[in-house]
Formats: sequence, C-alpha cells, structure tokens
Amino acid sequence: MTAPPRTGARIVEATSPVLVLTTALHTVLVTACVSTWVTFLVGLVVGIVSEETGVLEGFDPLFRDAAGVLLITGFVLAVLTPAAAIVRRFALLPAVERLHGSDSEAVPPLEARTLLAKSPADGVRLAGTVLVWLGLGLVALFLLAIAVGGLWDNAAAWVLTACAGALFIVGVLLSWLGTALLRAFDPRMQALEKLWRRLVPTAVAREKIQRSRLPEAQLPRILQASSSPAMRVGGMVLAGVMGVGGIVLFASVYLRQPCRTCDERYWDEPVERGIDGLSLFGGTMLIIGAVALALVWAGFVVSRIRVERALLRWLDAAGPSRIDDERARALLTLPTALGAVAVTLAFLGTSTLIAAFALLAGDAAGAVPTGMLVSALALIVAAVLIELIGQRRQVRLRERLRDTTWPGDVLAEAEKEGART
Repeated sequence: MTAPPRTGARIVEATSPVLVLTTALHTVLVTACVSTWVTFLVGLVVGIVSEETGVLEGFDPLFRDAAGVLLITGFVLAVLTPAAAIVRRFALLPAVERLHGSDSEAVPPLEARTLLAKSPADGVRLAGTVLVWLGLGLVALFLLAIAVGGLWDNAAAWVLTACAGALFIVGVLLSWLGTALLRAFDPRMQALEKLWRRLVPTAVAREKIQRSRLPEAQLPRILQASSSPAMRVGGMVLAGVMGVGGIVLFASVYLRQPCRTCDERYWDEPVERGIDGLSLFGGTMLIIGAVALALVWAGFVVSRIRVERALLRWLDAAGPSRIDDERARALLTLPTALGAVAVTLAFLGTSTLIAAFALLAGDAAGAVPTGMLVSALALIVAAVLIELIGQRRQVRLRERLRDTTWPGDVLAEAEKEGART
C-alpha cells in the first residue's frame, strides 16, 4: 500500500516547472563541459599516437582544426554554465516561497536551503566582479603586447583590446545590477532566514519522533547494496589501466621532445622503435580504458534502471516504515535512470558537435557535415527533454520516499558527522 501524504512540520521537496527546466539545463551544460575536456584529451592522445606510429595520418590536421572549435566551445560553456547555475538559484527562491505559502509548516530540504543561504543576486555580483578583473587584466595584457611588439597599426590587436574593454564594461554593469538586486531581495531573504530558524528544528525533531515510531523496513537486497561489487572492481581496474597508459604515453612524448621549445629527438633504430612502441602501447591502454569506461557507464545506467524499478515496487507495496540514515541518504540522492541517459546523450551530442564544426572548419571545399550537425543537435535537445522528465520523476520519487520513511534532514546530519570527523 502507498503511504499517505504527510502533514504537520516536515521536510518537503520544493519544485516548480521553471526550477525543473533550469536544473535540467544546468546538468546538460555541466555534462557538455566534461565532454569538451574529454574530447580534447582523447584527440590529444590519438594525435600523439598517430604521429608516432603513422596510423591515422589524416587525424592530426583534423585535430588542429578542432583546436579553435574547442576553445570557442570552452569559452561559451564557461559563460553559460555559471549563468545557468545563477538562474537556477533565482528559480528556486519563488519555488520555496510558494511552498511556504501553500503549507506554513513545510520546510525545504538541505540542498535548497544551502543554495539560498546567500541571495541569488550574490551570484550576479560575483560574476560581475570576475568579469571586471578579467577584462582589466586582458586590456593590460593586450596593451602591453601592442607597446612591446610595436603593433600600433595592427587592427586585430586593437579589436581584441576593444573586446576586453567590452568585457570590463559588462562586468561593471553586472556588478551594479547584482548590488541593486541584493538590496531588492534582502527583505525576502531575511524573511526566509527567520522562518527557517523557527521551522527547521521543529520539522527535524518531529520527523525523528515520527520515524522512531515506524516499524523497520524490509528493503529488497538491491536497495540495500551501496554499489555493485563488479562495478567497484571494474572501476579500480579501469583506473589502473588508464594510469599505466598515461604514464607510458607521457614517457614516450618526453623521450621524443623533453620540453615545449626543444627540438624533436631522433634516436638509433632500437630506441626509435621502442619509442614508437611506447606511444602505441600507452595510447592503446588509454583507448582500452575509454572503452571500458563506456562499458562501466552502460552498466551504471542499467543498474539505475533496476534500482529505480525496485524502489518503485517497494514504495507501492510498503506502508510507512523506517530505514537507517545511510540508506535514506543513498535513496534520496539516487540519480534516476533517465538522468543517466540524458547525461550520456549530452556527452555524445557535445562531442559530435565539436567534431562536426572541426570538419566544417577544415574542409576547403566548404562541404557542410549536415548529418553530424543534425545528429548532434538532436542528441543535445533529446538530453534536455529527457533530463526534464528525469528531474520531475526524481522529485516525485523523493517525495514518495519522504512520505513512506520520514527520513528528516539526513543530509544535514551527514554533513555534521563529516565536520566532526
């Protein structure tokens, strides 16, 4: 039987359509950042191996064309990802206020309270401060380069200086906007702080009392295990394989070119053959590690599906019951299977998009890789949509779990235990 909704002082999930959307966008953007770095590292490894062994001779020009694409992608993501995090905090504030307005005894969980420990406007002011100093530094750097290099007639140098100046101006405007928003949001933040100071201890104490009265839960075995032993062993093996591969590959690069400004070294035939072998071995180990990582991730997605199904079956069948704090924390922070699928699609979509633009930048004939571009955009859009559904599903799962087990503020208690140790 399904547990009835709780009433009285308690911890309740705060959500809204805008909050779900901004959280999904932030997750996809963070994944895109990781994908960009991984694409760069994989391209670097494959480029070194191809140069040393003569395999995939056409890859090196492609990777050079991708360098500009990677820089532009990294810059765009460096702007959009923090912006999405700030917008998410702005979306969280009205969601929490609506929660308190609809239920005077409801308290949002620790994650929401932590995100709102400072005003969302503080993020705007911080972003402005960063841009101000970054713009000033770049302007000074470009002016120094113009003066030292005698680039007074170089239009590109002045364009870059003007862009840095524009960055400084944007930073000043954001700092002013953030300060104004801080003053505007201050009454709302003070009201929340006062409300939480009164409600949080009451809600936490009541949930502890309610939980102590519940019978102990009989969780399925799949919900009791923290992680699959096979996945733990696979992760350790994967770390070892990729670590050995990275060390061997670095050794081959060092033997070939000890420093960035050094000339390439060529050795007698036995040593030269050994360097080629080291490059091939190290690159192969890293590629095997990457394939193994993909398999481990696929296993993780499958395990999330199984765990989520088991949790839903248990919630449908179980009445109010008590689980230990460790299990409660694990289940409340459980990533959904849809979330894992969305991360996978966002990762693949970003890598495909970078590869498509690299081909476009390096194609002298001007042919557009339409299929790759469409596929990449479709993967990214699908990732956002699936993450939207996954976020809504995760909120519902958390609320059902709270209705059944009365876990209280176990995440806050875990932080206190960590601080004591």
